[in-house]
Amino acid sequence: MPHLVRPTNQQTFIDPYNAKLFDLGVDDSRVYLSRQINHIYKVFGENIIVQGMFISYTINGSVITFTISSGRCIIDSTLCIFNDPVILDLDLAPYSVNGKLVVNISYRYIQTLFNNKPFAKVSWVSADGVNVLPEDWSPQRDQLVICWYDFEKDGSNAITYIQAHCNRTDGILIDGKIYYPSRGNDIDAGLMDRILHDLNCYINLKGGTYYDAEDTYCTFNAGTYLGN
Repeated sequence: MPHLVRPTNQQTFIDPYNAKLFDLGVDDSRVYLSRQINHIYKVFGENIIVQGMFISYTINGSVITFTISSGRCIIDSTLCIFNDPVILDLDLAPYSVNGKLVVNISYRYIQTLFNNKPFAKVSWVSADGVNVLPEDWSPQRDQLVICWYDFEKDGSNAITYIQAHCNRTDGILIDGKIYYPSRGNDIDAGLMDRILHDLNCYINLKGGTYYDAEDTYCTFNAGTYLGN
């Protein structure tokens, strides 16, 4: 497995890729303002894990393998759902023990109709935070750190020690900025699914009928959900 993975079984909510647009300037004009709707996610937090996405690891000589469990996170006011575990590998033979390992989710909201999905990645960061390998660090995309790690090796480059730093107070300096692992309180999946359904509904300005992204009928009455 590589050090950078875009999971195949994932979803993002709500972005222009799954938005619908209708003709403007007519009586029943309907415009889906996905970016404005996305800001409601800030109720739960920004650049934060809201469910699952716990990390475990195994060591085989100089190679460390991280497994991120399925879960949900909010990045750049966008909800990202990983439905399956994600596996990352990094061979630490070329890297100094003076550096740190960082596991993060990389994503930036882009107003495009092309599919824009998050990546999971593991990086080696030098002690001064200046050098990041094998991939460059992007301040715009790499906002969500799950955990970072100290490590040690023996003379044959085999990994002999790993220390995890996954608390919200465990800061790490990268490219002149301090990042903190961002894990909130787990949100009940049923509640989040309900919110997703409601947020995916857009209004028919001519009447009181609402449709979701799949044209499934739903309606609201005094704030109470009455649809399917």
